[in-house]
Amino acid sequence: MGFGAGPSVTAALAGQVAAVTRASFADSDPLPGLPRPDGAFESAEVVTADLAAGAGLWIARDADGELLGSIRAMPKGPRTWEVRRLGVAPEALGTGLARRLVRALEAEAVTGGADLVVLDAVVERGNPPVYARLGYRTVRYLPNPDKPLSEVTMERALAGPPEPVRHPHPTGTLPEEAALLDWFVTGDGRIAAVLGTHRGTDEFAGVARRGARAGGTGPVRHIGTDAWAGPADVRARWRELLAVHADGVDADPGSGDLLTFGRGPAGIAPFLMPRTVADPVLALCRIRPTDPAPRSPGRG
Repeated sequence: MGFGAGPSVTAALAGQVAAVTRASFADSDPLPGLPRPDGAFESAEVVTADLAAGAGLWIARDADGELLGSIRAMPKGPRTWEVRRLGVAPEALGTGLARRLVRALEAEAVTGGADLVVLDAVVERGNPPVYARLGYRTVRYLPNPDKPLSEVTMERALAGPPEPVRHPHPTGTLPEEAALLDWFVTGDGRIAAVLGTHRGTDEFAGVARRGARAGGTGPVRHIGTDAWAGPADVRARWRELLAVHADGVDADPGSGDLLTFGRGPAGIAPFLMPRTVADPVLALCRIRPTDPAPRSPGRG
């Protein structure tokens, strides 16, 4: 596996890369109802333009020569490379191919003198935990006021071996007193959300407390976190907006407002696309149902 490419890439190969990318992004979202991802519209022209602008391309083929996946990266400054697009054919999902493509890119970046790889990932699509398992850490939340979804910038320093990063990440990039909304699936199958206030303390201990507030019978699974940083009355305003979509609201200033929903996540607008409920809201994390369950928050 591996193919360093430049402007000499043939039109046929550019078309194959675009086709595999489109297939990779088709029906890739964890829940229906999200806008179609940009990768679903990939074209040979975009691939060719990236390569002409200096991007590198790494590809993987099967034994018969069929393209199974590709990744592109663009130099961004003297010592940083930026991932442009990663796509894996549906039949190769779950084989570790995406990881091998990322590692091939990183190895070439080191050879080229880079010490950092960066990328942007869409939170509501559940992408950040995927890259966190490859060693990428969230360093910035991107408000993008012109987009309905939340994005984060992630990076991996190439000096040491890749170590999985625990996700969701500490909320140290948020101001204290920001309102936080944690989403849970309870043991009895309910969707519950707990709206509290970020105090600048350990995030995972806070998630554990809010999970206890969500209650239910059996284990509680954390499936997402949102934030709204603003004036002191933000939490009350957010609760009012959320209450329109909830089936039950139990307000408690001390332990967090509990909201319950009698339908699945795809039918809950504040979970699916929180910024359609309130523009200042940022989705900090979404954990796909197929992702490994994080260790119980607060237990190290």
